[in-house]
Amino acid sequence: MGVELRGEVELHADDEVVIHMGAGAVETVTTSAILNWHQYRGIKDRRGAFTVSVFGAIKDVSERDIIDRLPQKQFGRASYGDLKTTCEQAHLDIWPTTITDTGNEEIEKLQHVHFDIVLPDDAVDTAGADNLTDWSDDDLRPVREALRPSVVDLLEVFKPRLPKPRGG
Repeated sequence: MGVELRGEVELHADDEVVIHMGAGAVETVTTSAILNWHQYRGIKDRRGAFTVSVFGAIKDVSERDIIDRLPQKQFGRASYGDLKTTCEQAHLDIWPTTITDTGNEEIEKLQHVHFDIVLPDDAVDTAGADNLTDWSDDDLRPVREALRPSVVDLLEVFKPRLPKPRGG
């Protein structure tokens, strides 16, 4: 897996943004952000970034396309306007990114509408770390605790959590 930063955020206030959510969404999202931290090395001169993937129902991609192509059984939706407001209030960034080498052809078809919500990491000490996947549960506990409030704030804008429609 690799990550590439695209140009500008090409979303408008009334565009729909979709997040995939499995059971235990807060814990799952936090774990994914930690596991993928090192993939963002070098983007915007950072050593890494804690991020949450979302997809814009824009261009040639509908909400149903996004939901059908993602494996999770639940999702949430928000307008970009509401998401942007939440991000501003919670000090989150939005990066237009393309995830490369996902190993999943269906997910690769969505990468031109993929965005990362970047969680604040000023309370997280990653000094000297190249990859957080080697850290013990005890070492990761303060990282999880530091990220949790931002993840909770972010997921709130995507409520209610909805079941994936049958056949999707």
